[in-house]
Amino acid sequence: MRKLQLNAATLLILILVLVPSCATSDDLSGTGNMKAATPPAQAQTLRKLVVGDLAPPFAINTLDGRSYDLKKETEGKVVSIVFWSIFCAPCRRSIPIMNDIYKELRDRQFELVAVNMDGKKMIEGVKAYVAEEGIVFPVLMDELVDDSLKVADPYGVQGTPMLFLIDKRGYITFSKAGDLERDELRAMILSEMGGSASVSDKK
Repeated sequence: MRKLQLNAATLLILILVLVPSCATSDDLSGTGNMKAATPPAQAQTLRKLVVGDLAPPFAINTLDGRSYDLKKETEGKVVSIVFWSIFCAPCRRSIPIMNDIYKELRDRQFELVAVNMDGKKMIEGVKAYVAEEGIVFPVLMDELVDDSLKVADPYGVQGTPMLFLIDKRGYITFSKAGDLERDELRAMILSEMGGSASVSDKK
């Protein structure tokens, strides 16, 4: 019997067809993903950041291996961070929406960062998806350090997609899990860019 060899593009197509559901902290162990099912004790210690919290800084690599330091890259900007997976159907619906918004607003002191949670073994599949969709915002690959995700765990992320909106001072002003609606997200970003409301106003 011949051995079947799959390239990254073919693998990605099979993934998108066969795995339509949203990735959570309990199913990030399959197909090369970086983190096994979160132990119950660890899951209980994860606290999702909420409005008014200071967004944790981080520095990890982009898909092309460039170091990306959140604080240095986004100083003085409104920032949206989305945690996502190519195994997640709502992510695949939301990422193109965010790409359109980013292309519209990126020249107005707005930064969008997508943190992928699929692990190093899936980097070629992630690259294939990003190229296919024409994604122009920075895509970062989360890293596993001592059984903890370097970026997702400090933000308390337990499923995807998970979005945080951060003001120019570094405070979270909006968060949402699940499908992202274009009009809602765009309105929230524009409102924050206008600086008409403070963190305390949004609690």
